[in-house]
Amino acid sequence: MLKPCSLLILDNVLSAVDYETERFLLQEIHKLLKPENGMPALGGSLLIVSHRVTSMEQADWILVLDEGKIVDQGVHTDLIQRPGYYQQMWELQNENGS
Repeated sequence: MLKPCSLLILDNVLSAVDYETERFLLQEIHKLLKPENGMPALGGSLLIVSHRVTSMEQADWILVLDEGKIVDQGVHTDLIQRPGYYQQMWELQNENGS
């Protein structure tokens, strides 16, 4: 059971699950942090560290790191349109079905 927190960090915890399970788990975590329909919120922020770009689709803001340095930032829809590391990873992972 999750307790109220100011920051929840998920460091590559979804790498071993398939896409559907990953999406379901992220939706459920999002509901816990920012619930609707009058449910109590755990509050706080969610920081996801992942090599899987699909984990980032619903993120409010994405920092793209390459060799420990921020090389780009923005929202998913902008980053997949802009040539760069994130776009390359998106295309590669979608091509391979990851």
